Amino acid sequence: MKIRQKLILGFVGIASLVGIVGIMCVNTSQRALQKSIGESSVALAVETMDKIDRHIYHTIEEFQAYCSDLILQEIVAKSNREFQNIENPQEYIDKKDYEWIAAKKGTAIPLLQELMNNRLSKELRERIGFHKKNTDIKFSAKSL
Repeated sequence: MKIRQKLILGFVGIASLVGIVGIMCVNTSQRALQKSIGESSVALAVETMDKIDRHIYHTIEEFQAYCSDLILQEIVAKSNREFQNIENPQEYIDKKDYEWIAAKKGTAIPLLQELMNNRLSKELRERIGFHKKNTDIKFSAKSL
């Protein structure tokens, strides 16, 4: 064999070895990357599910608080008693609905004033204000 053929064969052999080692490294890196991405995805999914669970639990607590609210129970019971005394409740509702829709914008109708100024409305506005303030504080603390 001539020296030229030996050199070419040597370079091809070395290039082949480098190529094989490169392919093995790429495959190993690919498997490690897939494993890392999979573990990260699982961790992110678990964290997201935990946040969803906490939000659902918090929402349930809020509903339980509303259900046990004595003012709410009292006002709903009073409203139910009033509707029991109305001969045709649907006709009453339709009439009030028509008055509401027919009222000019900016005109204060008695039903709206009554709804906006009753104890339950005031309490609900206070709760909304509290939660809004609480939410604003949470968001501003997260941004720091």
